[in-house]
Amino acid sequence: MTREDALLYFPEYTEECIGDLYNQKLLEFKHKILFIYPSRRSYQLQIKKFNLIHQAYVFLSKINDVETLELNFDICLSKEDIGDSWRKYNQNKNGIKLLLFNSNKFREIVFLLNKLIENERQFALLFKDVNFKENYNIQVSNLFDLMELEAEIDKFMKKGGRSIKDIEGLDSNNILLKEAYRLSLWLKKENNV
Repeated sequence: MTREDALLYFPEYTEECIGDLYNQKLLEFKHKILFIYPSRRSYQLQIKKFNLIHQAYVFLSKINDVETLELNFDICLSKEDIGDSWRKYNQNKNGIKLLLFNSNKFREIVFLLNKLIENERQFALLFKDVNFKENYNIQVSNLFDLMELEAEIDKFMKKGGRSIKDIEGLDSNNILLKEAYRLSLWLKKENNV
């Protein structure tokens, strides 16, 4: 990267304020990615755009760009108990987003975005063998209300449903069945990226 290239991303550059300018752009980047639905394609696009800003910052600030990743986040969901999987999935999602919001390291943010995708993928994989009786007109990016979904999962479990396969017996208008369908569509879309 040349100085002229770097100045395209930081036109108001001065040596004293480059750190503040970068942190402002990093915060804007985090706000943008925190509020889009996890998708490898959309994350890669945002990462690619911000990587240019990061490279410009490294060039102008003359910092050493060697970041050691000290973060680890394991994701494991249970196929046996949908309620436990739902709670763990949401704990993971909220924990990752909190770490992401508090991070000031670009590579750490990229790592956490990949963990968000992995969490979504593992939850969606739980529903991959569900046989749907009909095709729903559902968009992958249109999320169901989390409180309604949690209430439906609780109701499902109180009626004796535990395993993912038990979802097949639900009424076709059931929000849990529709969420399983939406996640199966998301998984197909992600696998085609």
